[in-house]
Amino acid sequence: MCGFSRSTWILIFAVSVALWLEFVKKGKLCHSKADLTGKTVIVTGANIGIGYETALALAKQNAKVILACRNLKKAKDAVDRIKTSTGNSAVDYLIVDFSEMADIKRAVREFMSKEDRLDILINNAAILSGGRTKDGLDMMLGVNHIGYFMLTNLLMPLMRKTSEKSPVRIINVSSEAYKMGTIDFDNLNPDTPPDSSTLSLMIHYGDTKLMNVYFTSELDARLKDGEQAITTYSLHPGDITTNLGNDLAVERGILYEAFRNVYVFLFHKHTIYGAQTPLCCAMKEGIETDSGRYFVNLEPVELYQHATNQEIGKKLWAESEKLTGVHWKS
Repeated sequence: MCGFSRSTWILIFAVSVALWLEFVKKGKLCHSKADLTGKTVIVTGANIGIGYETALALAKQNAKVILACRNLKKAKDAVDRIKTSTGNSAVDYLIVDFSEMADIKRAVREFMSKEDRLDILINNAAILSGGRTKDGLDMMLGVNHIGYFMLTNLLMPLMRKTSEKSPVRIINVSSEAYKMGTIDFDNLNPDTPPDSSTLSLMIHYGDTKLMNVYFTSELDARLKDGEQAITTYSLHPGDITTNLGNDLAVERGILYEAFRNVYVFLFHKHTIYGAQTPLCCAMKEGIETDSGRYFVNLEPVELYQHATNQEIGKKLWAESEKLTGVHWKS
């Protein structure tokens, strides 16, 4: 090895970089040409990252896209950028704080007072942080699971109405972090202080992503009892460069932030690739028979066994109803 010439070392480096770019930094692309003219879509957490790229792509397919975001300025900026980029004027925002149940209800009332249909709901907003919501819930439980649960159930009457004329899809962005998650019904609403260790925060994040998987499978079971035209999917977007955990990195100090930035640069893909599996679940033809399943890299995959217990899904749903006061209506 030491006897390699300079040109050989340059060639080895160039090949290594090319392989890294091809197999680490790139991902599969959704090539659906679906025309979404006349369709209305909600994407939560859509002012940045995966949500933004998803909303942008759907706007390019002529959908009416509503960006459900917490921050007004960021939402307006994102809407303006999408309109400019796509030429689609049917892009708007809906301000909603997913850490507050009353605000979710208010936002749904506002949306349903203006819109007469909802064809695609993409629950994407998530948080990696400790603390508690205004309702006294653990922050990640409140935003990552209860936010999905409430928004979906409250919008269900409009989605049912829409499904009478055309198919409706509900997409829940989960994560491979579900694999390290558990659902402890004796401590479903834990105390996770903001200064909790990084490891404990990541483990609890995995708990909430496992809840996303169970929410999807149980929702599918309930829909199959009567709403065949409404399907639902959960997914892992990939290891993507997003703002998730940015605040945590700053809190942990300069060394943690530096390590995280290097790791993200080396191993995470651009958010464009993170949007591809949500887009596949939203637009790909012929996946209705995969309703309730978990997608990775645009394809359905088998879940780890601890994510397939139907009784856990039913119990999580019942406990979520108790926490929110929002109940399934057949």
